[in-house]
Amino acid sequence: MTLSILQSFVQNDGDGWSWVLERLALAANPRLAAGQNFDQIISWIGQLGRRSAELHAAFETDSDDPAFRPEPVQPDDVQRWVTAAQAIANRALDGIRDGPMLAPPDRALAETLIARRDELVERLRTSFPESPKFSKTRHHGDYHLGQILVTNSGRDAVIVDFEGEPLRSLAERRAKHAALRDVAGMLRSFAYVKAAAARALPQHLAPAERASAERRLAAWEREARQAYLESYFAAARGGDFCPKDRLEARRVLRFFMLEKALYEIAYELANRPDWVAIPVHGVLALLDEGSTAPVTRAHRMPFGAELQGDGSIRFRLWAPPHEKVRVELEDAIVPMEHLGEGWHELVTNGARAGSRYRFVLPDELRVSDPASRYQPEDVHGPSEVIDPAAYNWSDAGWNGRAWEETVIYELHIGAFTPEGTFRADR
Repeated sequence: MTLSILQSFVQNDGDGWSWVLERLALAANPRLAAGQNFDQIISWIGQLGRRSAELHAAFETDSDDPAFRPEPVQPDDVQRWVTAAQAIANRALDGIRDGPMLAPPDRALAETLIARRDELVERLRTSFPESPKFSKTRHHGDYHLGQILVTNSGRDAVIVDFEGEPLRSLAERRAKHAALRDVAGMLRSFAYVKAAAARALPQHLAPAERASAERRLAAWEREARQAYLESYFAAARGGDFCPKDRLEARRVLRFFMLEKALYEIAYELANRPDWVAIPVHGVLALLDEGSTAPVTRAHRMPFGAELQGDGSIRFRLWAPPHEKVRVELEDAIVPMEHLGEGWHELVTNGARAGSRYRFVLPDELRVSDPASRYQPEDVHGPSEVIDPAAYNWSDAGWNGRAWEETVIYELHIGAFTPEGTFRADR
């Protein structure tokens, strides 16, 4: 029996929720925002994404204790997770129908969700990949900004409070699960802190000022999600706790975001009915996101790394000063064919979407691809082969903006900051 626990004190600047909310409220308020921006918050959230992946990598460490040993996700796990999420959905929707009186705008929003009950249950049934390729481990279980300490003057993060969600049983909290469930919780926390910052705006703001502030907050949430996920997936690379296929990872993440938002509805109905609109908005947005027919686009380039119709990869580089150039792949260095007029080419089955590569010049200098589609380790790291057709776009209904409203800004990353990196430009 554990009688007491002694923990060291962590010098900190407060919890992530309070720290982010304070800065969001200041930068979003049009009457206080002169000279204020979200850069510090976004930089910290990028670091939080990396720390989150490091936490999950630690959970994945092999152990002699069966309770902590990673295990491959099995079909029975998926069925159990789907069944549990559907039960949460029914509890949340029944709670809306039979629960406390809601304000008229919130009630109208809730009725919209109730009308989509069958769609919601079916989405939960079909959205999880049929044969997931990742491991289940112990996880945090109640991961949000309030469980993070901001340290090192806003440059780092310490994760605390591992007891799990209060509405779940101890058996559920101890069970091995998908690490991306924690990621879903953090993304939902960004939605909550955005909504809290919007509610904290002064009541006397003019409608135009309020609308402008809310647009800034919505843009911040999108940027925060992107910064967090980019850092997380980069740091999670090579770990079995996260699907290696980015599309599969996003499907798993979307499922758990839906589950989390439904859990939040039940929680808010029991504790803060005037907040229930936040998770209801979240569920409806996720349903709408998946109801739009996906669109794929692929701009084929005559240079760089291009996926071919037979599954091979064609690497092509223009390097006129050199007669010989090689491609360094993850497990081999392969010579390219000199085509003349400065062009070098290699077509190989030894690479695939997701493979990392560099070009090797005659003096053994290794360089990234000038036509790279993705630099996961920043400008000085290897390039990554990308299949642009693998991404499902959800903006088919967007008609763009008028040309006269367009601003094109060309930014030279190498000269824009002393470090000359993408990360330094955030």
